Amino acid sequence: MRDRLIKLFCLKINVELEEFKNRLMGKEPKDVYKNAYLIDTMISLEEVLLEKSRMLKPKELRVMIRMPNLLRFLYDEWLDVEDSRMDEFEAFVDRMINEMTS
Repeated sequence: MRDRLIKLFCLKINVELEEFKNRLMGKEPKDVYKNAYLIDTMISLEEVLLEKSRMLKPKELRVMIRMPNLLRFLYDEWLDVEDSRMDEFEAFVDRMINEMTS
C-alpha cells in the first residue's frame, strides 16, 4: 500500500510539472524569461519532493496527493519565507573579491 502511494505521489508531481512546462511552451521567450525564478523553483520543488517521497508517512502522501496544484501551492508559500540566499551570495562574492585581490 505504501509503495503504491509513493508511486502515485511521484506520478502526481511529475504530471504537475509537465503540465506547467507545457503551459510555458506556448509563451513568448520574454515571458518565459520573466518566469525564470518560478520555473527554477517549481523544478527544485519537484526534485525535493521526489527525494523525500520514500520518507513520507502514508498520511502525508495521501494529503499531498489530494491537494490540487501542490507544486504551485508550495511555490506560493515559499515566496512568503524569508530567504537568506542573497546574504550568503553577497558574503561569497565579498570573500572571493578579497581572495582574488589579496
